[in-house]
Amino acid sequence: MQRAGRFFFLGWGMDFEVLIKAAGIFIGMVAAGSGAFKTAMDLSQLRRGRLREEYKFAREFFADFKEDKAMHPFLRTKGLQAIAGTADINPSEIQYLLTLKGAPQAIKDYVFGKKYLQHLEGVGNLQVNFKDRYKNPGYRKLLKSWYIFWYGVSVFAAGSPFIFSSFFARGGNTSVGLFLVTLAFFSPYAFLALRAGVRVSRAEHLVSTQEAHTQAIIMPSGSKIIEEPSAKKPS
Repeated sequence: MQRAGRFFFLGWGMDFEVLIKAAGIFIGMVAAGSGAFKTAMDLSQLRRGRLREEYKFAREFFADFKEDKAMHPFLRTKGLQAIAGTADINPSEIQYLLTLKGAPQAIKDYVFGKKYLQHLEGVGNLQVNFKDRYKNPGYRKLLKSWYIFWYGVSVFAAGSPFIFSSFFARGGNTSVGLFLVTLAFFSPYAFLALRAGVRVSRAEHLVSTQEAHTQAIIMPSGSKIIEEPSAKKPS
């Protein structure tokens, strides 16, 4: 009886140790993943030198437009796309985003969450909305939960050699060596799942904050709103 109790206690202790290791690795990976993602975004979008170059280009572009009212559509398109930092969105979309308060962040949110968004030109002041498939808030919550789940699974799988170190040690394998293998294999999946969830959140943020609408594009004093030939001003 005492022997059975001792085995039960040892088994419970091992299970508790596994849970502690799993929780520690999960929390650490969540913090590391969030920090790495934020750092990557900061380095790619918020470098001081790049911001200065963006300001310089935007100032020159708007000055050119002010002087040349008949600017060629090609130059206008390329100028707007250069301001947005991507050629994946249309000039009319950029034009609308420039009318929002916090336009630089609005453009970044739109580019990052574009998979879930659509631009409804000429329907009023609030022209960015979710695509039909993603309009249901419950579906978006389910989608984010799904991505968080796969992020957790990937993190757990990446840290499994340390979580179950005693199990792998029985086979003569070292935890460090296996960890490097699982980390290299599962880390990309964790990053992709995390990024996918952030895309949904950024899209939701843009749709919910576009009520702060300035009604006019930010342009040099005395100039007109940049429009595509077929575009209409927001009503």
